[in-house]
Amino acid sequence: MTEAAIETMTFGVSADQDTGSSGGGGDYIRYINKEGEFTFRFLQDFNQWTSYWEHYSNAKRASYPCTGQKRSCPGCNSEDEKEAKASKKLLVNAIHIDPESDGEGYVNLWKMPGGTLDDFKRYSRLDGNSLTKRPFVVIRTKKDGRVSYSTDKMDREEFNTAKYADQLQDHQKALNEAYRQAWDPEALAEREADRKAAAKRKEDRENEQAAEEAVAETPEEAPPFELQSKEEREAAAPKAKLSLVAPEPEPEPEPEPEPVTEEEVTLTTESVRKSTIPQLKKLFKMAGLEVPEYEDQKDLANQLIKLLS
Repeated sequence: MTEAAIETMTFGVSADQDTGSSGGGGDYIRYINKEGEFTFRFLQDFNQWTSYWEHYSNAKRASYPCTGQKRSCPGCNSEDEKEAKASKKLLVNAIHIDPESDGEGYVNLWKMPGGTLDDFKRYSRLDGNSLTKRPFVVIRTKKDGRVSYSTDKMDREEFNTAKYADQLQDHQKALNEAYRQAWDPEALAEREADRKAAAKRKEDRENEQAAEEAVAETPEEAPPFELQSKEEREAAAPKAKLSLVAPEPEPEPEPEPEPVTEEEVTLTTESVRKSTIPQLKKLFKMAGLEVPEYEDQKDLANQLIKLLS
């Protein structure tokens, strides 16, 4: 089906004309997707709501409205039994009042569960055929794997719905878009690309976080040599003097040298090259040298050898 043909389709009926007999998603439609209480200010009276039937496709990961034509509706004729079963929904422009938000909320199209139809029809009749004079609460609960909804009304409050008139979204356009997102090949390709991009971003964030945690848990290692001078054992010297020599046979014992104010530490080229990055930085500091900013172990070792040679 072409996009132009989809745009001419009509879904659902006015909610106040729905008799309650048996019988989506899209970028514009929101829905209650978790347990808890959701408070709404409805911006349309019940006769302006749209009642329609909806299919959900696991394969497409999308909901879409039933065409109402059982012989031609792709949902009704799906080989997936769950997708072939349609569920009733109610569409209305509303503001979700979030208790954790300081603002008054945004105007969105909200998809109410079909099981709440009789409740809102009764509320409307008792309130002079109006649902805009007070806030309402929709409560979602889940028990033994089954989801159920209940409703409640709040006290009347002064509320100017007229100031939101230019923000109301068209029900039919939203339902057409939901159907297009589920069945138009280009829309399907776009959504799949968005899904993969989102998964890649999530994977990159998790890898970055894991790397940061690994670095934070790595303990600083001690230098691969021991300070042997008498001065070091008694008190830490303010600065150590380093010299780099090639490995030599163990020399004959020599007379004890005169005390020095700076500690002398003898390294070999091999021991420097085996040092870790934290150890190399410590050696730079002990030698009174400026610690380079780069983090490559090989470059740090070569620089230290060069400066001490």
